[in-house]
Amino acid sequence: MLHADNPFGDSADDLANFLTVEAPHWLRQIVLLLNHHHAFPAGTDSMYIVMMQGASDGDVHMTEFVRHDGPPQTETATP
Repeated sequence: MLHADNPFGDSADDLANFLTVEAPHWLRQIVLLLNHHHAFPAGTDSMYIVMMQGASDGDVHMTEFVRHDGPPQTETATP
């Protein structure tokens, strides 16, 4: 260990446990939180969902959702 035990805090064993068990979990949670964004540009009826690192390829992915007034659109089958 590079540092002496702190008499006012956790023991070196607790710190080692945190660094090996807890820290990787929290790092994954923080990255997941920072990876997803919702954007509502002012003056538009759009909402954007942005993933900064896509799970399949690591690229940025964005989907635009636009408000649609009126009845839902239905798809018709082509013969």
